[in-house]
Amino acid sequence: MLILSFVHQFCPLLYLQVNQNQNTWDTHLPEFQFAYNSTPYPATKYTPFSVEHGREARLLAAPDFGVRNVSPGDHYFKTKEFVNRAYDLIKMENMKTQAANALNFNEQRQAPNFVLDNLVLVDCPVYSKVSLGQSKKPSHCYRGPFRIA
Repeated sequence: MLILSFVHQFCPLLYLQVNQNQNTWDTHLPEFQFAYNSTPYPATKYTPFSVEHGREARLLAAPDFGVRNVSPGDHYFKTKEFVNRAYDLIKMENMKTQAANALNFNEQRQAPNFVLDNLVLVDCPVYSKVSLGQSKKPSHCYRGPFRIA
């Protein structure tokens, strides 16, 4: 998921850089990657770097005067606790975003208008190959057509 989002947002910036600087575009890839990884994602409210590593990204040139020595065991437990909390919050934010998207979709959706003798397809996800564990490829989960009587 993170990689697809990264590619989707990263490609337009990369195309612009390649068009403007034909010979030196690849020298700026680390800056693009740092900018993407340190920008909070709107749906999760976390940066991709903090979700993956359990802390915010830092520049190498930035001095760390507040660094404390932490034992590896404490660091492991704190990072694990942060990541678990972050994943829980991300799940809640995703559910909230999905609910908002559903409300927005349902406001603009018209109720189906069926008339006698119309042909319809019935959604049967239980009959799809994915539900049987056979294949992850898309398959027809609709049955029909059936005539409305």
